Amino acid sequence: RSTLCLPERECSIQRRNQKVLEEAPSMLIDPKTRKSMGEQAAAMARAVNYVTAGTVENVVNPKKEFYFLEMNTRLQVEHPITELITGVDLVEQMIRAAAGLKLSIKQEDIHINGWATEARVYAEDPMKKYFPSIGRLTQYEEPVGEGVRVDSGIVEGSQISVYYDPLIAKLCTWGPTRDVCLDRMRGALDNYVIRGLKHNVCLLRDVISQERYIKGDITTNYLPETYPEGFKKAPLQDNEYKRLLATSCILSMLRTCNINLSGKPNQAPRKIEGTYYGSLGIAREHETAFNIKQTSANTYAVDIVADGSVQESATFTVDWKLDHPVITVTAKGFGSTGATPDVMQLFGTDEVSYQIQYHGTVFTVNALSELQAKVMPFIPATKVAAKAKELLSPMPGVIVHMNVKEGDAVVMGTELVTLEAMKMRNKLRSEVDGKVKSIKVNVGDKVEDEQVIIEFE
Repeated sequence: RSTLCLPERECSIQRRNQKVLEEAPSMLIDPKTRKSMGEQAAAMARAVNYVTAGTVENVVNPKKEFYFLEMNTRLQVEHPITELITGVDLVEQMIRAAAGLKLSIKQEDIHINGWATEARVYAEDPMKKYFPSIGRLTQYEEPVGEGVRVDSGIVEGSQISVYYDPLIAKLCTWGPTRDVCLDRMRGALDNYVIRGLKHNVCLLRDVISQERYIKGDITTNYLPETYPEGFKKAPLQDNEYKRLLATSCILSMLRTCNINLSGKPNQAPRKIEGTYYGSLGIAREHETAFNIKQTSANTYAVDIVADGSVQESATFTVDWKLDHPVITVTAKGFGSTGATPDVMQLFGTDEVSYQIQYHGTVFTVNALSELQAKVMPFIPATKVAAKAKELLSPMPGVIVHMNVKEGDAVVMGTELVTLEAMKMRNKLRSEVDGKVKSIKVNVGDKVEDEQVIIEFE
C-alpha cells in the first residue's frame, strides 16, 4: 500500500474561522520543514491504516515549528490549488484508492511547479461585517484566461438561498511565480461579473494588493489587523481617481451620443468632444474638469483643465460594448504607462451618476456635461429620509436569541436579536436610539426576508 504526501497549502486568511484566501505553496515553509511535515502526515495515515484522500492541518509559528491540529478525512475546498501546482488529479486518485486500485503516481512524481491561489467568492457584504447576502444572480459571467480556473455550481439565474453556505465559487489562478499568479488573480477578480446580490470581490481584490500580503506576512489575524475598524471601500491613489473619473465621463459621452442617434439609422456617428466634470458621490469629491476629444474609434485625448489652462494630459483607449458590464481602459498618462490596463465594470446609471466598480469596489461617480454642471447648484439637495422605526429581518432565518424586551431603551448599535441563517449566527443591532414598543416574533420562529421583528416608539 502506498502513502503519498503532497505539498502544503497556506490557509491563514480567515474570517469567522473560515478560510477566504489560500495559496500553495506557503511562503513560510522551506524544503526541510515541508519534508518533515509530509513525513509525519504520512506516518500518521499509515498508523491508522487510512485509505483514500485526507487533509492534515497544522498550525505553524514564525520559527517554522508546526503543531498538529486535526485530520479531515476528505478533500478540502481548496484542493484545486494543490492540483494546479502538482498536476495531480486528486479526485481521480481518491476514486482509485476507494476502488482498491493502485495509485497512478509515486512520491517521486510529485513536484511543485509554480504558484497557485484560491479566492473564495462568497455571497456576503464585507463592509457589513461579512453579513450574508441572498438573492438571484441576475447577471453572472465567470472570468477566463491563462492560468484561471473557476469551480462553481451555479449559473446566471441561480438562487443563492439561506439554506446553504454562501460560497458562490472557488476562483483559482496559477502562475510560474507568485507575482504572476497574483497578477492573474487581480485580473480575474476585475473581470468577474456578479449581479443581484452582495459579494466579497472587493475584499479579495484589496487583500491581494496589500503590500503586507504581497510580502507574505500572513497570519490568522490578518483581516482584523489590516482592517481594525472593519473593511471599508478600498482607497484609490490620486491618479487612479483621475482615471476612474475620466473613464466615467467618456462613458457618459458615449451613451449620450448613442441616445441622440437612436431612431436615426441614416445619420453617421460623429466623433465626440466636450468638457465634462467628474466627481465622487453626493459631496462631489475629487471634482475634476476634463476636456475630452475622440481621436479614433475607441481612443480619446483627455486633458485636465483648471483656471482656463491644461494641467495634465493623457490618451485613453476604451474597449467597451455599450452597456456591457466590463470596461477595459488603457491609459497613457495620469500615472499609467499603458502597460497594464485598468478593468472596470458598469453597474448602472441614471445618466448623471454612474456606479463603477474599480479594483473590486463600487464607486458612485458623477459625470456632468457643462450644462449639467451649471444647473447642478440650483437643484435642491436630496433629504435623507428618517430611519424607519422597525427592525426588519435581512433574510429568511430562525430567531435563536432575543436580547431585549418590550419597554427597553436602546441606543444605536445595541445588540437586539440573533438570527441564524446560512450556517451562521448573525447579530442584528439597532440603527436608531429609542424604546422597544413591541416584539413581533418569538425565539424559535422562522422569519422571512424583510419581516418586521421589532417595532420602536
